[in-house]
Amino acid sequence: MFELGEKVIYRKELCTVKDIKKNHYHGKDYYVLVSENDPSLTIDIPTDNLGGNLRKIVTKEEAEEILSNIVTIEPIEVDERNLGYEYQSLLSNNNHQDLIRVMKTSYLKNQQKISASKKPSDRDQDYYEKAENYLCNELSLSLNISYEECKNSILSRLEQQ
Repeated sequence: MFELGEKVIYRKELCTVKDIKKNHYHGKDYYVLVSENDPSLTIDIPTDNLGGNLRKIVTKEEAEEILSNIVTIEPIEVDERNLGYEYQSLLSNNNHQDLIRVMKTSYLKNQQKISASKKPSDRDQDYYEKAENYLCNELSLSLNISYEECKNSILSRLEQQ
């Protein structure tokens, strides 16, 4: 059970538990979550969380491991026509490794285009930013660093490729 004021991840959204409603709907208790990125967004979710969409943020040790594994995670290998679908599919998972795969793939693809004096892909950049946002919101909190420091840490690891 989560406590009032605790930071949690609902799907990929960083939220704070603002309230726990007793017997709110069909006799079930519900958490009231408020998004950290958009305080006007509130989410009611059953405390039994049968859908598995609510979880604790990763620990500092887990966050450090996620960052250290960036260089070993393989980019996406899929036909260019299906890449958008693959990006979307990986973003919909609640998996840090999948977020990194999206970031790594889009970063490397855009670096190749820049090297060839071509314009980077807006699609790749958009997916990179979405994955970066989901990942850095959580990891920066776990590591007690700024969002920018988290972004820079990830980017420095991607540049090692």
